[in-house]
Amino acid sequence: VQKVVDEIIRKETDAKELKCSYVNKVLWNSKDGLDVVSRGRHFFYVNCSWDKSFAELVRALFNEFSPDKQCVWRAELPVLPTSDIFVFIDALAENHHEPRAPN
Repeated sequence: VQKVVDEIIRKETDAKELKCSYVNKVLWNSKDGLDVVSRGRHFFYVNCSWDKSFAELVRALFNEFSPDKQCVWRAELPVLPTSDIFVFIDALAENHHEPRAPN
């Protein structure tokens, strides 16, 4: 995930007029930007490990939202179709250009 942030997200959002999160860039650059957010869908926030690969994150998400896995963690609730799922990934939502507070 760190590699994706460093090599793609920061570059894509580094324009002087932007300096924003990747999510904001998508919203601002799309005439239908508000429709790409979770409107009407089940919303899941994903706080990912930055030490893992982005491909590993995507594989894990596909696995967790598979019907078999959903039957476990959704218990008595019905399995969600993929089109009804919105995954909000922290690395895409964070502004990587803002100075961070010291620890």
